[in-house]
Amino acid sequence: MRPVTLFTAQFGDIPLEILVTKAREWGFDGLELGGHLDIHRASTDQSYCQEILSLLAKNNLKL
Repeated sequence: MRPVTLFTAQFGDIPLEILVTKAREWGFDGLELGGHLDIHRASTDQSYCQEILSLLAKNNLKL
């Protein structure tokens, strides 16, 4: 079965920490980080990427 993901851009006003919890409660399998990823920071800061991946994993969500 194909995973069901939530595109986060339309929820840009909600902090990622809260949105991750809500997405899990709503039954999503993962997130598409349209509005919650600083692409420039992600390209140079591995710890930033790991923080996001850890947050998702803690809530049983995929990227």
